[in-house]
Amino acid sequence: MSIEGVDVGRTCRVFTQIATLSSAVSCPSPTGAMVMFQPESQSIRWTMDGRTTPTASVGMLVTAGTTVCFTGDLTKVQFIEVAGGATLNVAVFE
Repeated sequence: MSIEGVDVGRTCRVFTQIATLSSAVSCPSPTGAMVMFQPESQSIRWTMDGRTTPTASVGMLVTAGTTVCFTGDLTKVQFIEVAGGATLNVAVFE
């Protein structure tokens, strides 16, 4: 069973709000099994391959208000804002 893409029974390891995204930032707890994130006021871009650093024009676009769940190697996940003033809510699960 899942709720909004999060498996019931997973434990949230970290919840944080990232307000400084003018340069690429890594996932706040790369030892988790899944990350759920949602940009609030501005769109962001993200990459998950460990080779590509996101920029304002490179990476997967996530518009403000959209929630994304990613299961994989969190050490390779990076985020950056598309326009100034982005805030990103991030939850990492075991």
